[in-house]
Amino acid sequence: MDKTLNVRERNRTNHRMNRFLLTYHMFLNEKSLKDSDFSRLIFVEEYIKSLKFKLYDESSKIQLINNLEKFYPNFDEIINSSIK
Repeated sequence: MDKTLNVRERNRTNHRMNRFLLTYHMFLNEKSLKDSDFSRLIFVEEYIKSLKFKLYDESSKIQLINNLEKFYPNFDEIINSSIK
């Protein structure tokens, strides 16, 4: 049972990360921007403002930016693997 819960939580996290990366990708395309530190900063600020409630502090913003920096370069690979 614990293994099943762990897999569900991992899938939920993967889904959230995939949605986050996809939203960032759409943002870049919409604004005709390249992936950069500046783009990530703008995106995270706009992303947080678009939420109906504030749940991110400065350290959380930095974590979101770090996630983009870490995972976005592999965006195509991640999206393709999640579709299969």
